[in-house]
Amino acid sequence: MEGYIKLYRQVMMWEWYDDANTFRLFIHLLLKANYEDAQWRGLKIKRGQLFTSIGHLSHELKISDKAIRIALDKLIKTKEVASKGASNGTMITICKYDSYQSTFNTEGQTEGQTRGERGATNNKNNNNKELKNIDLSFLQKDFIPLVEKWLLYKKEKKQEYKGETSINTFCKKLVEYSNGDAIIAEAIIEQSIANNWTGIFELKNNNNGNKKRNRLDADAQWRAEMEASIARDYAALHE
Repeated sequence: MEGYIKLYRQVMMWEWYDDANTFRLFIHLLLKANYEDAQWRGLKIKRGQLFTSIGHLSHELKISDKAIRIALDKLIKTKEVASKGASNGTMITICKYDSYQSTFNTEGQTEGQTRGERGATNNKNNNNKELKNIDLSFLQKDFIPLVEKWLLYKKEKKQEYKGETSINTFCKKLVEYSNGDAIIAEAIIEQSIANNWTGIFELKNNNNGNKKRNRLDADAQWRAEMEASIARDYAALHE
């Protein structure tokens, strides 16, 4: 098969994103669905539909029939897909296929939008140049983007630090409050920005840091499962 599908980063906020089987099945259905109406053995399959079976999906994804049924039921329950059985298979419809795979041409933006985006890009480039002039090489690699984010926040509030000494003091405080953990440090930064504070403080509780760490661990596990599954599929195709 040729071509591609659109996958927006907003999918990371989807309720089934961390459910490996359900997420994988949905992406597979997006990839397999027709991008235009077609006929197959006298059956009309519309854009956003595919004709398949539980057994076929199980074979393609190397997931048990039971796991496919459970994942499909979840997608049907939340109205991501609709399913209609037939004697020789199942017609699956992606309910919001046109929203996911819109053919809207973004080249038709207005001149005002283009100017605004160009101005925002120039400002961002200027900010990046200024940050590059600040020596943060003494920090752990994971801490550098967090400090840069905080410095931009302080600049927007017109509360910039007067020199590198004050920046270094801030960095040491961030490392101290987070015990050298970048996940906790990020939660500390986000806590202050969300509350519009002028400085940083230790977390009142470490739930935010723990949640971020658990999410990262879950994402890493999901990626590992996906890579292993792709490797199995590839090996099966070349047996």
